[in-house]
Amino acid sequence: MDWFNQVDATYRNDLRELNEQNFLRFDSKLEQRLTEFESRVDKKIAELRDDFRNQIAQLRSTDLADIRIEIRTAENRLLRWMFASWVTTIGTMVALLRLWG
Repeated sequence: MDWFNQVDATYRNDLRELNEQNFLRFDSKLEQRLTEFESRVDKKIAELRDDFRNQIAQLRSTDLADIRIEIRTAENRLLRWMFASWVTTIGTMVALLRLWG
């Protein structure tokens, strides 16, 4: 029985050492992969930052006169629609008041 316990203890120790070695390999691979991932993320962030800066520069270089013209055009269209709406509403109210009055 002692011999069986000795063999069992030996196998346990061997298994423990094997598990520790596997864990150390896993840990080193995980650390390496995390480092690689971190460098890829840093690179991607730098690319996005440069792209964002380029787009901001393009927006700043857009001629402000063109933007002002677009705003004025939109304002003119809005005023025309508002005027047409007011005229229609007032005309309807006047017609209803004459009809009932």
